[in-house]
Amino acid sequence: MQGFPERNAYASSDEGERPKSPPPLEWYEGFGGFTTGINIVTYSKLLMSKEGGRVGRQLEEWEQDSNHAKGGTKEIMARAHRRIAETERFIKERLGYSPQELWARRTELERKYRGAQEAPFEVKLI
Repeated sequence: MQGFPERNAYASSDEGERPKSPPPLEWYEGFGGFTTGINIVTYSKLLMSKEGGRVGRQLEEWEQDSNHAKGGTKEIMARAHRRIAETERFIKERLGYSPQELWARRTELERKYRGAQEAPFEVKLI
């Protein structure tokens, strides 16, 4: 699993505001085996197809850029940071959640349901 920074994922960015609810469970799906249970939680097709698939492409690019922002030349890191900021704005405006919040929820669900046969979101076992 990638090492994105952890934080209070659902806390409001403005001081004094109450925390908001987590991203909807419909935006996630689990995969695994019949004997092992859920191994991984990913973003669902519902989430990835929003805005004609642009949300999915932006989330994938955000993950890649987050990795590039940690190493490489100054030019590569600067470009990655610019793209990360643009992606974060786009996702937050369209969904009401930042990519970090979506990732934190995904990580939370994966930890909670790892090895389970069922979950409150779509699960595909093979």
